[in-house]
Order: sequence, then C-alpha cells, then structure tokens
Amino acid sequence: MEYLSLQQCTDKILRLTQRMLEHAQSEDWTLMTALELERGKALEHLFQHPEIKNSMQVISSTLFEVMELDKTCINLAEQAKQSMLEQLNSQSQGERALSLYLENTG
Repeated sequence: MEYLSLQQCTDKILRLTQRMLEHAQSEDWTLMTALELERGKALEHLFQHPEIKNSMQVISSTLFEVMELDKTCINLAEQAKQSMLEQLNSQSQGERALSLYLENTG
C-alpha cells in the first residue's frame, strides 16, 4: 500500500470534514454520509501510517480541528433529527384528529 505523507493524510481528513460540515449546513445528509465514509477510510489509512507513532505532535492540531468541526456536524444532525421527529409527531397528531373527526361526523 502506498502511503501519503502524514500531513497529506491529515489535510485530506480536514478537507473531507469541512465538506461534511458544508453539506450538513445545507441539510444534504446523503452527501455528508458519503463523505463521512470516505473520511473513515482516510482515518484508517492515517492510523496505519508507519510514521504515526513518531509524529502525533505534528498532526495533533489538525486532528483537533477535525474534532471541532465534527462536533458541529453532529450538532446539526441532531437538530435536524429533532426537527424531523417534531414534524412527524405533528403530522401524526393531525392524522389522529382527522380520523376522530371523520369517525364522529359519519
């Protein structure tokens, strides 16, 4: 397996995470998820790198930035999930009300 430099790996992971955040902000969860899978492979590649043990200090600030961006992505996903649950709950209440109305007017 050919390895990128550690810095190239971490830069790629950072770019993927930034793109994930962009898609999360536009609520494009399909593309965000696809990028997350790609980033997972890049992270595996990074942690299998032969120089990883000796270079954590070099890449730690970039990985910290990745973690911070990831927290924002997670928060956006949680907000979207909560919004969808509220919409479903509201829709269910409307359907129940309509059903009761139809039962009592017939």
